Amino acid sequence: MTAVHDLPGAGRAPLSMPRYARSSDRLSNTTRYLCTAAFLIPGFADQVVDELIGELRRSVPPSHGFDLDPVVRQCFRVRRRRVFQQLAATALLLLALLASPMTTFVVGYLGLLVRLGRSASLRALLRRLHLHFFRWWIIWVLAGFLVAAAVWTWQLVTTALVSYDLVAVDIPAVDDVLAGHTDRPLLALLALAGIVAVSWAFRRDDYRVVTTEFGAGAPHQRHRLRDSLVEDRLAMIAAAQRGNVVVHHDDPFLGCGAVEQGWSFSMTLRPRDPSGIRPEEPVAIDPVALNRRLKTAIEAMRADWLDEGQRVTGLSVRPYVVADGIRDENDPVIDRETGMPYTMADDATVDAIVANPQGGLRQYLRVVIPVRGKAIRDERGEVILNAQALGISVSAFVHVAVEGGMLYAEFLGTVLPPLRAECQVADTLRPAKAGSYALGGVLRGAPVDVIAGPYRLLRALSRVARLRWRMRASLNRAAEFRTHDYGARLSVRDLASAPEPESYLQKLDGIKYVKLVDRIVGEAIVDYLVENGVDPLEFRQAVNQITLQNSSLVQVGTIQGGQNDFGGTGNVFTTTGGPTHG
Repeated sequence: MTAVHDLPGAGRAPLSMPRYARSSDRLSNTTRYLCTAAFLIPGFADQVVDELIGELRRSVPPSHGFDLDPVVRQCFRVRRRRVFQQLAATALLLLALLASPMTTFVVGYLGLLVRLGRSASLRALLRRLHLHFFRWWIIWVLAGFLVAAAVWTWQLVTTALVSYDLVAVDIPAVDDVLAGHTDRPLLALLALAGIVAVSWAFRRDDYRVVTTEFGAGAPHQRHRLRDSLVEDRLAMIAAAQRGNVVVHHDDPFLGCGAVEQGWSFSMTLRPRDPSGIRPEEPVAIDPVALNRRLKTAIEAMRADWLDEGQRVTGLSVRPYVVADGIRDENDPVIDRETGMPYTMADDATVDAIVANPQGGLRQYLRVVIPVRGKAIRDERGEVILNAQALGISVSAFVHVAVEGGMLYAEFLGTVLPPLRAECQVADTLRPAKAGSYALGGVLRGAPVDVIAGPYRLLRALSRVARLRWRMRASLNRAAEFRTHDYGARLSVRDLASAPEPESYLQKLDGIKYVKLVDRIVGEAIVDYLVENGVDPLEFRQAVNQITLQNSSLVQVGTIQGGQNDFGGTGNVFTTTGGPTHG
């Protein structure tokens, strides 16, 4: 790998850690939606905190269009709220048990049936056993066994208490309990109904917070956390998300979406010769200049000389340096002060990486097109239809390398699906309707909520207590060995994304922008080869073949020496046929 001190300009800092600076107290749309996800998507807050805060020596992928700092802070806020909610639910459940154990048991039994009926694991097991048609019969049988076991246990306990002459002890309360005179089913039902009321109150407040604090244009106030170690980690995360160096565990394109189209090819840089004789000595071309040509060609898609309706608004092109996560303690990519990988490479360092393709860093040009939509205007400039954001984001990654007198080029186009519908509640729900909207969801979950309080409370408290232990353990693991895996494994944007683009226009625009960038890249490479005296015949044939294949909906393939070997959608093959990304 190219060492830091071997890169151009050894007196400066070729790799660095950028500083985090808030540009505004207004949150971007994606940031607002991810803050909403912390409140409305079950498990989102816990996953974000455990992964980003619990692992102090783990990198984060770049965040395009959103800010991680407020999202993580809202996740901590949600975790605290859930602890208080489950404390109240557990206290009410204990009251119900004291008032009427049998009534509480019957209600809990019904809740258990509902929980079993909704269990995805049970459905998957029964489907594998070809018993899914009898799912509810099996659930009733299992629940019957549980009821019989519980009744038998209760009888054993009461018999044992009587056999030890506890009723002879002059304790009226014990006599009353065993005689059944203090059984108060109405009080138990009221306590269980109180659990549902608590769930509704917290859920209503969730929607109130979402619709007021995360509404469009609402100012955002940043609240500091009490734990200084967590604050230090947050500052590092907020800075790292703005970098252009991606230290990954197993996916260098984490948080960019699924691969929609891709290809790779290699060709010999033979000079153009009118006589038809191909000299053996290849043409020397500058990969850095080719990389800049590609960047200029792609940025022309948003040029001022294009009509406003024809510009690709929001398009950005920036370096995207990929590094493996497993690093030695003395690796020049590791910052000695923070113990974390550097996240920013300056322009001269990026050029050095492009010129030295055999190093341990690989440079891509990342093209990002947030499909925001544009207003439709008539010839008089009047708005016919306002701009409509489709919610998807298109990324294209272009890599070029010159080695052994040959050119290697790689292209990947990805489409990031929109965020889940519940993340956009802040833009759709009126704050005054938060209570009624929350009621439906609470009633659907009521059979489970009334009995799950103690389990959820223990789980929430254990997560809070385990966080500090995980933070210390991550530091110890990094110090125990000379090498450590610093690679990012989680994208917060992916956690809240829909499985795939949902509407026809989302799918159409995703494919459209990938193909537009693909075409621009191909033409720019051909133009550069011609200008430098390289015979572009092989590449022209390859472009024609891949265009033909793409028109037949075969979207991913390999080009080697002008011949294609196309695989299925979502796979990219190297020139030797091995998979590079799936």
